[in-house]
Amino acid sequence: MPTLTAVIMYEEGRQSGALAESLAASPAVTRLVLIGRQAAEPSGLSTLAQSKARVAQSDFSSGAGLNQLLDGATTDYLLLCRPGDQLELGQRAI
Repeated sequence: MPTLTAVIMYEEGRQSGALAESLAASPAVTRLVLIGRQAAEPSGLSTLAQSKARVAQSDFSSGAGLNQLLDGATTDYLLLCRPGDQLELGQRAI
């Protein structure tokens, strides 16, 4: 089965947390990268989301930040979620 890393701009709050939980619940997502201005571990995420999550302190829109993501990608696919995106992966996502 193909593997997928989901990358989201993470800010403590309901919207970011809901998106992180939704993506982590998908069996297609093997890794979840939470990008933020601070490298602090997010609070309030489920055990499943925490097990898939990695926190990266970076600027989501900078070339250097994107290069860092691409260099560290070890999965088949990389899904970049912009701030404010609302999505849910279906059965045939990959």
